[in-house]
Amino acid sequence: MLFLLSNWKLIACGVAGLVLLALVTFAWQTIGGWKADSGQLASCKESLQVQTDAIEKDKELANEYLKNLRGVNAELARVKRLRPVRCICPKADTSRACDGRTSTDNQLHQEDGITTESLYDFAGDAERVRVQLVACQKWAGE
Repeated sequence: MLFLLSNWKLIACGVAGLVLLALVTFAWQTIGGWKADSGQLASCKESLQVQTDAIEKDKELANEYLKNLRGVNAELARVKRLRPVRCICPKADTSRACDGRTSTDNQLHQEDGITTESLYDFAGDAERVRVQLVACQKWAGE
């Protein structure tokens, strides 16, 4: 006990040195961890940039698809508006006029044929499928 009382300054310096060593070690590990974290952040930033670019390309393709689809719909509406609705009769014997309108319902009789409007709708559906196929091919190709 006498030794501790007579050398208390030396013991205090030793304890202070150990505390200082512990603080330096902790700081060194923390700085090393920050460096490792900064490397991980850089790789995360690069992967996020790649994903952002892919999302932008997808948005561009989707906007182009919607623009083409609107064009098909506008063209179909224009054709329907400019061309009169008729009934096309596939039979050679046309005893009934398939494009005659009755005075009561003002509708086309479709029992003997098909209307041009339904053909336009079918063509519009086919063109929409074609536009969708082209958009899918562009998306898969990139």
